[in-house]
Amino acid sequence: MKQTIYVDVLVIINIYINYGLLLLSSAVGGLGADRLKILISSLFGGIYSLIILIPDISDTAVSVSRIPALAVMVLLAYGYRGRKEFIRAALCFFAVNLLFAGAMFMLWFFSCPANMYFNGGVVYFGIDALTLVLMTIAAYLIIRVISFFAKRSRSRSFTYFLTVHLSGKQFDCKGFYDSGNSLCDPFSGEGVIITDVDLFEGMFSDEIFDLSEKYSPESGVRLIPVSTLSGTQLLPSLRAEKITVKGIGTDITLIKPVIALCREKIHGGEYGALLYSAVFENATKGEE
Repeated sequence: MKQTIYVDVLVIINIYINYGLLLLSSAVGGLGADRLKILISSLFGGIYSLIILIPDISDTAVSVSRIPALAVMVLLAYGYRGRKEFIRAALCFFAVNLLFAGAMFMLWFFSCPANMYFNGGVVYFGIDALTLVLMTIAAYLIIRVISFFAKRSRSRSFTYFLTVHLSGKQFDCKGFYDSGNSLCDPFSGEGVIITDVDLFEGMFSDEIFDLSEKYSPESGVRLIPVSTLSGTQLLPSLRAEKITVKGIGTDITLIKPVIALCREKIHGGEYGALLYSAVFENATKGEE
């Protein structure tokens, strides 16, 4: 018996599903994506689902084409933050999709719902509007619960409390440790801590982000290339007097570390600094 597929229902359902899977990937992997970008990526995924309407297309062809489609969705949702970060985001999203596809296959194989169609990871349900709304609410609640526990787990593992000593002042913030962040100062080869410029309470004006000759090497401010959510850009960097990093089982002091100033919010503004991968190597224990 042939399954009747309505184009509008197919696209809308897959937009809902993709949006939920992207949010879940963000929650599990701590990817910190913008909701608008996630929506744009979901719209692409919804349009991609029309591939199953191509006459005589095989499950294998749909499955193979889904790999580059998911890669495009990752780029649209999370941007390109460097090769390692892209691979991490892609693997996280692929894993979530694999689990979802497995669950849908089991549902389709064992119960064979009359109003369900499944092909290469693309799902179609012949459902009414009320059921779709109820499914959306249920999916949202599930994502919120998973996000809550994933966030708590990440916080225990990767969150530290920093005190930045700069120009005779102290600034406290939460810092996120990113094991994939290998940013280095191209001049000294030292690791660089990315900081939210707003952390320093108006100490720096917007002029510091100008690519003018005002900030010469003699001023202590240099521009270094950094891959951020918006792509590769030049950020002003300078040396702090010291930074103390504290967490569970951690109490270190970084002497004259290099910090880069960034106008973009780190993980949506939850953190004031992003630590690099080798930050705990060769650091001084305790306060200096």
